This record gives sequence, structure tokens and C-alpha cells, in this order.
Amino acid sequence: MFKCCFTIRVWNFIFDWLGWQFSTLSWDDLETVNQWWIASEDWPGYCRKAVNSLQMLICWEIWNERNARVFRNKASLPSRVAASIKDEAKTWVVVGARL
Repeated sequence: MFKCCFTIRVWNFIFDWLGWQFSTLSWDDLETVNQWWIASEDWPGYCRKAVNSLQMLICWEIWNERNARVFRNKASLPSRVAASIKDEAKTWVVVGARL
């Protein structure tokens, strides 16, 4: 997850969309998802529950893209996956989630 160019591009699209100033460059030092999850707890100024939910949504959509590629031989661009994440996040907000 931390070395995949496709995944990093999706995350960067989402960070840009949200105006978050995080860098995926710091992921080079991470080896496990647990390390990444703990490191993300230091993101100041954001509701922890909202950040956790968004992280899970992004991972879920990337996982779905991986499955589409492996099992259905269908591939999307990182921008398309990011658009799907944005649409889903907006739906969550409409039904009451807060970012």
C-alpha cells in the first residue's frame, strides 16, 4: 500500500480535494498498516472519527479497484477511483456524517 504508485496517486487526489497538507512521501518509512494508522493520529485539527471513516473508505475503494483488476480484468484511472471516493463521502455527509 505504501509503495504503490496508483494508491499514492489516489491518496494525493483526495488530500488535494480536501485541502489537506499531508505528504505521502513520509510513507516511505512505513512498513505496516498499523504504523500508518498510528501515524495518522497526529493529523491535527480533524475529527478523529471522521478521519478514520475516510481512511477506511479510501482503503475500501482501492481494494475494490484491485479486485476489479485481478478478477474482472477491468482497470480505472486513479482519478476515477478518487471521484468514486468523493461521491461516496458526499453521500455519507448527506445522510449525516461530519468531516
